[in-house]
Amino acid sequence: MSYNETYGRVKGFFGNKPNDILKQYYAEMDLSRPVLDIGAGQGRNALFLARQGYTVDAIDPSRIAVDTVANIAQGENLPVSACQCGFETFVP
Repeated sequence: MSYNETYGRVKGFFGNKPNDILKQYYAEMDLSRPVLDIGAGQGRNALFLARQGYTVDAIDPSRIAVDTVANIAQGENLPVSACQCGFETFVP
């Protein structure tokens, strides 16, 4: 599957709501520490956390995914830094 192709065709491919387990436990996380969303896709989890006040680094190998997250975050003035990379090449 080519995520660039898929994300280019389908907005919200994995949905727009965050994972249920994230919604259930996000408040347990330390708000003073940044969150790393690996494989952020189109941003449903990263954007949710940013809207709750967390600073988020969102990484994904798909350029379209990263651009989507960055554009939404910028439009909503959210503390999200989006990077097109994989975990092994990410530099915080």
